[in-house]
Amino acid sequence: ITLANHLKLTGFVFSFEGQRLVHHYVVKSIIPLSLIVMMSWVVFWINPDLAPARLAVAVTTVLTLIAYHIALSAHMPKIPYLTDMDKFILLSTLLVFIAMIEVVISTRLFSTDRQALAHRIDLVSRWLFPALFFCALGYSFFI
Repeated sequence: ITLANHLKLTGFVFSFEGQRLVHHYVVKSIIPLSLIVMMSWVVFWINPDLAPARLAVAVTTVLTLIAYHIALSAHMPKIPYLTDMDKFILLSTLLVFIAMIEVVISTRLFSTDRQALAHRIDLVSRWLFPALFFCALGYSFFI
């Protein structure tokens, strides 16, 4: 490179153009995680008087999510900031945990003669949780 006053500098320019293959992350991470989150919604369709079944599904979903998170973290880069995938995993974990809390609350309400309120909470949760999930998905990857 020749500059003013006949100064010469040596150097080079390196250019790299890359493209991320999103399909891999969708199939290996996002879809399985989404199915685990959707599995947590099953409890809203189980009658609150079947407390053992509801709690079994809720706890199994939480444990499945923890195991999946451990398996997934081995394949995620070790970086000091949150990626879009990290946001999605965190929000999905919160939704599954809140679903388990909802099971405990509605089961307790049902057992203390507040069946109508327990059924109402389950009815609202059937639509609220999917809506929150799609908001989490949008926030994680599209905002």
